[in-house]
Amino acid sequence: MKKYLLLLALIVALLYSNAQPAHLSFDHLNIKEGLPDNNITDMVQDNQGYIWLATVKGIVRYDGYRVKAYKPGIEDKTNVPVYLFVNTFLDKNHDLWANSYTSGLYKYDPSTDHFIQYKNKSLHNKKIQFFIGRDSTGKIWSLVFMSGIKPVFTLQQFDPATGVFRLYGRDQKGAHYFDTKNFGLYVDHQGKVWIGTDNGFYFYNPSSDSFTGHFTSDDTLKQKSMFVNFEAKSAPGKLWLSVKGKKDKSSHLMLMDLQSGKTEEFKHDEADKNSLGNDTVNTTFEDKKHRIWLGTNAGLSLYDDKANRFINYYLPADTIKYRWKNAINHIIEDKDGKLWMASGYGLLCFNPETGVFKRYIHDKADPASLSSNWNINKLFFDREGTLWIGSVGVDRVNTIKSAFVSLKEKGLKLPWIDVFWVLQAPDGQYWVAAENGLYRYDKVRQTVKQIAKQAVFQLYIAKKRYGLL
Repeated sequence: MKKYLLLLALIVALLYSNAQPAHLSFDHLNIKEGLPDNNITDMVQDNQGYIWLATVKGIVRYDGYRVKAYKPGIEDKTNVPVYLFVNTFLDKNHDLWANSYTSGLYKYDPSTDHFIQYKNKSLHNKKIQFFIGRDSTGKIWSLVFMSGIKPVFTLQQFDPATGVFRLYGRDQKGAHYFDTKNFGLYVDHQGKVWIGTDNGFYFYNPSSDSFTGHFTSDDTLKQKSMFVNFEAKSAPGKLWLSVKGKKDKSSHLMLMDLQSGKTEEFKHDEADKNSLGNDTVNTTFEDKKHRIWLGTNAGLSLYDDKANRFINYYLPADTIKYRWKNAINHIIEDKDGKLWMASGYGLLCFNPETGVFKRYIHDKADPASLSSNWNINKLFFDREGTLWIGSVGVDRVNTIKSAFVSLKEKGLKLPWIDVFWVLQAPDGQYWVAAENGLYRYDKVRQTVKQIAKQAVFQLYIAKKRYGLL
């Protein structure tokens, strides 16, 4: 039933797919439904359709009906209980991995329905580990912060095939040595690894286990902190970097062409409307039309590569009193080309064709509204195209309910109760099977007509006529 309802929900989405929905209704998943904690840090869907959630108190598997929580270390009595899970991801073999701040990597074993820990014994216990990505050879890279009298950042590489860990940093030797206090780690879509440091940035050569430096200098006054932010799939070899000088402390955005060595620098200029919208760039995204969007602390910037300038989109004035309300921290794209964004205050939807924003926020009077306006950590679309939001618990857009609420807001009275099925016929009209009868909705005339008064649970289309089940 779930499979068909999800597919039909997509059909109903046609009611409002050409514009941003005026209203979104959300289904909520939180501790009341069995989550070990409401702080959701990551989400992923596996090849069987399960949704996996990383929380600060364990890993969760959700099948659309039930929640199953995994707490490594509590189930396995030989380990210390593990908390603060921050990432879930699938490798090239579709195996599920999870990463903990405090206890490293875990791999899910479906044959035993448990997680197996992979621990680097050379690291002391006072560490915080962040997963970044998998390289072209399948190795997993992490950024590790080790606290103590002399806190230090270290890079960690793990080879799942051999179980071998490698470390790179100030306390390492030879080709693994980096004289830097801070690391930035970026793995591009081809699996290439880029390392940002206090003195330029580096490319990792997997064949020689070595690094090639760019913009490095022995002169401390000429050294610059450089961190790779993004490389577009449509423009390989062109890197977007955040740059900050040690001498003047100024920061800016740089676009570098690795093949030609050419660089372009961008900074916000109040006197130039086509400059970068804000000097703080939180996220970079390439859409289906190969346009580059940058989410900044002030809104959205579109890079015009032909004119080498930016087109800036700012949200309209409102009554929300929060300094970072318009900061954009994460961007994804739906099947219709609209951009969905995690902002400093609520969920944003942006239509590139009209340049219009729509903000969705929590409403105390509406239990189907967004759970929270703060701390949206993850956005993703599942295989059926449904939007999921990880924040205080999980919010999932209820497409059918959202469509019907939007119709109500247009003044259309909807008489049905407890909808079981929705179908679009070849003539474009929608049929709604509900507890209190069968209804036909005419999208053009904006009318609803009741066809039958008894409960109807399922609909199908025959070759020559409609059918009822």
